[in-house]
Amino acid sequence: MLIVFNSKSKFIVTLICYDINNGDGRQHEWSKEMIVLTEERKEQGLSMSALAAKAGMHVSSISQIEGGRLIPYPGQVKKLVKALGWTGEPSKLFMEVDAR
Repeated sequence: MLIVFNSKSKFIVTLICYDINNGDGRQHEWSKEMIVLTEERKEQGLSMSALAAKAGMHVSSISQIEGGRLIPYPGQVKKLVKALGWTGEPSKLFMEVDAR
C-alpha cells in the first residue's frame, strides 16, 4: 500500500484490486471521496446493512471500505461484485464517482 497526498491534500491510497477471473493485479488511486461502490449500493436501494447481509460481510467492513479506511481483500471484492450484480471491471467499484 502506498499513501500519497495530491495537490488538494486529499488522502489517497494506491489500491491493488485483483481481477476475480484471472488474479491480475491492477493499481488505481482511491481517496475518501464517494466511490462507485457507494453510488451503486444507493442506486439499488440497499442500505449498508442490506449489502453486508447480501455479501456475507460485516456492516462495519462495508462502512470502512466506503469511507476509505479499509482496503478490501480480493475475497471481499469478489463478494461485493456478486452481491451487487456488478458486470464491469471489479476495480471500478473502488474508483471515485467523478473519476470513472
